[in-house]
Amino acid sequence: MTLTNNLRKIYTMSLIVFVVSVLVKLYFSNSLVSDNRHLNELSLKRDDLQKEISRLTYVENNLSALNILEQRAYSLGFVKMTDSLISLDINTSTAIAYNTSN
Repeated sequence: MTLTNNLRKIYTMSLIVFVVSVLVKLYFSNSLVSDNRHLNELSLKRDDLQKEISRLTYVENNLSALNILEQRAYSLGFVKMTDSLISLDINTSTAIAYNTSN
């Protein structure tokens, strides 16, 4: 009789350990699936941000192109420069800059 009681106890304990291990495995599997789903969402957001960065870089390059800047300047009323702003006579005897460290 004690042998059957011991077997019954072992069987019950084995069943409890099995059920607990299955539940723990289900919990961790669910946790991994949730983390994987979150990782996929972050990956999609990263891809969207990279596309937006590429688009903005393209727009910036187009807006900063010299011909676009020139057209924009003309539309704002700027005119092409015909004369020099300052002309320096290299042969003059007056000094333009003076070094005081000597």
